[in-house]
Amino acid sequence: MFPRVAMTPRVRSSENSVFGERSEFIQRVTPGNCPSVRSLLDFDEDRTGVQLRPDRLFLPDGMSYDSWRELGFRVALIANCSAWWLGDWLVYGEQAYGDRYKQAIAGTALSYQTLRNYAWVARTFPMSRRRDTLSFGHHAEVAALPDSEQDEWLTRAERLDWSCSRLRRALQAAKLAIRRTSDDEGTVPMRSLKIDIPAERHERWKSAAGRQYTSVADWIIATLDRVANEELSLNPRIS
Repeated sequence: MFPRVAMTPRVRSSENSVFGERSEFIQRVTPGNCPSVRSLLDFDEDRTGVQLRPDRLFLPDGMSYDSWRELGFRVALIANCSAWWLGDWLVYGEQAYGDRYKQAIAGTALSYQTLRNYAWVARTFPMSRRRDTLSFGHHAEVAALPDSEQDEWLTRAERLDWSCSRLRRALQAAKLAIRRTSDDEGTVPMRSLKIDIPAERHERWKSAAGRQYTSVADWIIATLDRVANEELSLNPRIS
């Protein structure tokens, strides 16, 4: 998941800010009206002392709180926007170039599964359905749901100012409540599946489930649902 960032931070321009008057733009910036990357990180390294490198971010001694805070907003905003950008880039390449796009994604620094997830979320949410005030991570949390439920949960997260983790916990609680109701009423037929797996694999799954604050069984079901939805969207004729 991606770090949550306040999309409309109220940062006042300050004489102590290394960004000067340009800092006012961050007050209303959202992914929907996101400036270019150059605009977001356009500052003089010699003047500010901030150095951006592929493997590090160097911050000078004595940097003011306002400048430090604003720089964080800029970098976090780019991290959020770049997930959408990569997803849209992949979807376009997939549609326009077929198998050739795989050669391009092989040259990126991200894993194939990570890129597939970006593309899946971007494909699931056409641009008209994306919420400017919520992060890519919020959309990823609800991507496996039907469209109407996606909109319902995103609206709730937007209205209540939920973080990604708060949205995830609410989804898990709702899923658990539905399962308990179904079990009590006996209206939903359930099927059991038994598989034998090595102990080390079970431990890895348990660790992954723990990060999602859910049980191994629920994590397996959610993971299989996500992969199934992705596969069916890539090969609709199979469904």
